[in-house]
Amino acid sequence: MTILQQKLLALGLFIISTLTLSSPAVAAPYAFTPIDVPGSTETRALGINEVGQIVGEFRSMGSFQGFLMDADGSFHTITVPGALDTRAQGVNDVGEVVGNLRSLSAGNLGFLRNSNGSFETIVLPQASFSRPLGINNAGLIVGDFQNASGTHGFLRDAAGNFVTITALSSFLTQASDINNTGQIVGFSFTNNGNRGFLLDPQQGLSVIHFPGALDTVVNGINDVAQLAGVWGDVTTTHGFVREADGTFHTIDVPGSESTSALDINTQGQIVGHFTDATGTHAFLATPSLVPEPSTCLLLGSSLAGLVWWRKRKRFRHEVLSH
Repeated sequence: MTILQQKLLALGLFIISTLTLSSPAVAAPYAFTPIDVPGSTETRALGINEVGQIVGEFRSMGSFQGFLMDADGSFHTITVPGALDTRAQGVNDVGEVVGNLRSLSAGNLGFLRNSNGSFETIVLPQASFSRPLGINNAGLIVGDFQNASGTHGFLRDAAGNFVTITALSSFLTQASDINNTGQIVGFSFTNNGNRGFLLDPQQGLSVIHFPGALDTVVNGINDVAQLAGVWGDVTTTHGFVREADGTFHTIDVPGSESTSALDINTQGQIVGHFTDATGTHAFLATPSLVPEPSTCLLLGSSLAGLVWWRKRKRFRHEVLSH
């Protein structure tokens, strides 16, 4: 390689690296990774935190157990002592896990698994069913519970105090997740079907609805107000991500019959589950970043300029040599 060619290569690499580092990026198709707990007949991922830990449930020998999967892919079973079924629903960044259990003696209860592995029971007053679904780093927990008047959302603080969340319906409301700024998401059953909501401490209640969908359910929120959820049409269900500016993106695992998005972290990683011909499986969806079209155009123009400059130098050399 001549000195001139080396200079051209170095300049081209410099332009490419500069454009890559300085240009904005847009989401490309997700890379989907299926997740199946070894020995399970079905697996669902229900929550993810900022360090990439994933929690969920799996069926084995006829019962459901919870799991926590570390970022390196190792699995840890979560089973509340004495429970027939255990479901791990949410996890925060310090490894505290919330979920629900079923037992013969106590019925359907909620639980908090502390980072040291100990369990606490969560039961709302006068409730026949208590289900914690999300927890933030301050220990605030959201979920739903059932009593004589219906199913309602709740917010529980670290001291154990409860607040009922009715949102769009006093009959059926679920509070699904809470982020570290205190924003709560969920859904309510209305006269028009299921409708998602975002409850902001400053801005109040907002309705979330996927355009054209029969039903919209919001399941997760991250700290930059991206939402993950499910929308339904007349044939099946699809996952979605809603950006903070209100833009929606459908999330469907390739080859699936249905897809549900359950949670999202600030890296844009999404967890959920899908069904196909082989059964129900969990998934992790990781977004790719590609240059904006304007960046690609600029890169192409720069490389074309390099080619033109090289040809011009060659032509000038040939003219002078004759």
